[in-house]
Amino acid sequence: MACDCAQILMEESTTECLYYRAFRSYLLQSPDFKTDFHLLQKQQSDFPDSFKVLNVHDQVRLKQMQSAYCTGRFVLFEGSTFDFAKVILPELEKSEKPHRELVIDVYKNRKTILEPYTGPIKDACFEYPVLDGSIDLMVQSGLCAYVVEIKTDTADHSIIGQVMKYYVGMCLKLSLKFFNEVKIITVCPGYDQASHRGLKQIGATVLSINPKTSKTALL
Repeated sequence: MACDCAQILMEESTTECLYYRAFRSYLLQSPDFKTDFHLLQKQQSDFPDSFKVLNVHDQVRLKQMQSAYCTGRFVLFEGSTFDFAKVILPELEKSEKPHRELVIDVYKNRKTILEPYTGPIKDACFEYPVLDGSIDLMVQSGLCAYVVEIKTDTADHSIIGQVMKYYVGMCLKLSLKFFNEVKIITVCPGYDQASHRGLKQIGATVLSINPKTSKTALL
């Protein structure tokens, strides 16, 4: 029985790893997606019960990936258009503070900037390493980890791919049981319309910050 349990755990862990590997290449629209999803399909064929480890949201994303795999088309942020760049809060286009200083300011003022959206912060880490980069600030409140991306100037659409890459990197650590959920917060002086719309579509908490006063607002 012990061996059977170990096998089940291994299959579930393998499924989780293959899923996030495929989902990562899907988000990056990488040529590796075809190979990654093929491995995931084989896992589903060999160990269908192991896919019960995926939650409802993962199941929806799985169907999206299946469609992309079959059609060869990537459809991300459906309904967004990128032929405009009207800036929200254009009077705050760039911070006078260096990036590191702004990140530290956000953490120092976490009770007014972050905790209204996270609750009491238990742990924090600057430049938290994940696959292909490091998160400006990773904070943990309860059983939720927050990817906090901070910009010194106006965010453009590239921020979406960046935070989703970090999101997937954090989700890969879910199997370590450090936390049960990952959420995204962005803190920038301004956003163009494409970035603002895309961030809202992926469920990020979008905050504007006045670099001179550290006052923030939810957009």
